[in-house]
Amino acid sequence: MRALVVNKFGFVRGGLERVMFDEIEMLREAGHEVELFSTAHGDNLPARFEDRFPPYREFGPGGGFSARAVAQMFWNDQAAQAVRGVLEEYQPDVVHCHGIHRHLSPSVAAQARRAGIPVILTAHDFFLICPANTLLRGGTEPCAPRRCGTRQYFSAAGNRCVQGSVARSALAAVELTFQRAMRTYERSVDVFVAPSDFAAGAMILGGLPKERITVIRNSVRVSAAGVTRPAGPGEGFLYVGRLSREKGVEHAIEAARRCGAALTVAGDGPLGETLRAKGGAEFLGHIDSGTLAGLVARARAVVVPSICYENAPMAVLEGMAAATPVIASRIGGIPEQIEDGVSGILVEPGDVHGLSQAMKRLHDDEALASEMGERARRIAQERFSPERHLEALLGTYETAGSGS
Repeated sequence: MRALVVNKFGFVRGGLERVMFDEIEMLREAGHEVELFSTAHGDNLPARFEDRFPPYREFGPGGGFSARAVAQMFWNDQAAQAVRGVLEEYQPDVVHCHGIHRHLSPSVAAQARRAGIPVILTAHDFFLICPANTLLRGGTEPCAPRRCGTRQYFSAAGNRCVQGSVARSALAAVELTFQRAMRTYERSVDVFVAPSDFAAGAMILGGLPKERITVIRNSVRVSAAGVTRPAGPGEGFLYVGRLSREKGVEHAIEAARRCGAALTVAGDGPLGETLRAKGGAEFLGHIDSGTLAGLVARARAVVVPSICYENAPMAVLEGMAAATPVIASRIGGIPEQIEDGVSGILVEPGDVHGLSQAMKRLHDDEALASEMGERARRIAQERFSPERHLEALLGTYETAGSGS
């Protein structure tokens, strides 16, 4: 099989790209041919069609609002023309899209559909039903019940859901309202993939066609993740991820302080400078994947204290695969990954006392930490293996190709 994978970034920028590149590796190892189509970003990995990639435009803080950039959020003619040439030359059997909104737009999926090529789209976040992609009202509060409807999203502007900006929130709301009104995704995508039952349910509530949504859970390589695990339980607790309010990192720091445990924080974000000034943890900033794997393997537990609707965080799976138990919030798709009291501990989002008690429990009980870690690793190997993921992925490609 020949697949064209499409995403706005051609490098590992976050969890989405880690999953995407893992899938590319799985497919290639199984003998399939895979190429990537992306924007022309300076951090991209080498790619066969990189000379065709359309320009990258930044929409985050500091990004511009030129008329051309805004227009391309709705329909990117440059991306459409570029991908059309790639499709004609490469002749893929399937096009698998990931994060295409705003930078590439649904235009790339539409070109594949016009060429008669099946299109899969994996929704790693909630961009199909939420202008901010996060289901966070005002950028901090879980949006439950959802304030926006299924076709119009203008309340996002009043709530400043995108980067705390009325202007950015309004633009994102108009863009998503346009896409839903025109049904651009529904008309261009054969199968929508969700990484969790929670995400699939959210997409259905958001008005996407239930019969075209399937769940393929993220996977992790157990053999690679656990090779540096020392004998016995690890030492100290580890937070890995973005330093932002919705991720609950402040709660993890306070919980560690209350129970007298050591906490290491890997990652950066808008709260980075403030948190480092306050102290209470060891802050490492961004670190390479090899160093991170060692930290995960040597930790007593990984802490995922999110107050937002996590979809299927890789931080949970990577902890489990390294035989490191995970303490995480009972929110979004996380409870589908962790068996409370068996492979980790679930606490209510925002409950600093509960988080502190869970950390103290594993800090004080080495045997329990070891037992939970080993059970977590077995579950990762049984339920979240690359083999199961690849089987489901190829089955979805076949379903999309058959038109059923």
